[in-house]
Amino acid sequence: SNDADVAWYRVARDQSSMMESSLDRAATRILKEQGDVRASRRGSAARRAAAAKTILEITEGIRSLVESEETGEPQLLRFFKENPCAAFLLRPTLLRQWREVPLQDFGQLDFVVSDVTGRFLAIEIESPRQKLFSSKDELLRPVHHAIDQVETWVKGISKAPHAARVRFGTDDAESIDQLVVVGRSAELCNDARVRRWRDWSHKGAEL
Repeated sequence: SNDADVAWYRVARDQSSMMESSLDRAATRILKEQGDVRASRRGSAARRAAAAKTILEITEGIRSLVESEETGEPQLLRFFKENPCAAFLLRPTLLRQWREVPLQDFGQLDFVVSDVTGRFLAIEIESPRQKLFSSKDELLRPVHHAIDQVETWVKGISKAPHAARVRFGTDDAESIDQLVVVGRSAELCNDARVRRWRDWSHKGAEL
């Protein structure tokens, strides 16, 4: 699959360039994150092949889930939990990840990941079936709620610095990017919707 090949090389390229390491090390990180320790100890060519196969299977698994009419948020979250390496598709420079992350009274997120640059990404995953826009091309309330959830959590870092330092090793809210994964891109079908989508992405949480 060309899409899978692109996904694999994107992950491998970013891992290798940011860490100034080889594609072999990128492959090793991917396999270890997925829990395939045996494959991570193979020779260079075998490691790359195993990592490429892993990314291929994960990419196709996510595509199958998103295209299914029965898939909601619980199914996607279960897939990410069972396939830790899927987080590389959200942050190719991933270094570490935390799942189901509470922060005192500031809510809970589905994921937080750190990367090799020292930055973090706060992630909230919603259903691919969730409608994004009203008939007037306004973002719907559930989408606003997901955005608010991430923004509230990130703002909580500066209000609960000790808890953040203990859990993540940082209390710098400015080092945390925000991502909301929701809906289908097919709804971005006119200029007004694209403009609103971009506006929200530029304000804080990337959509």
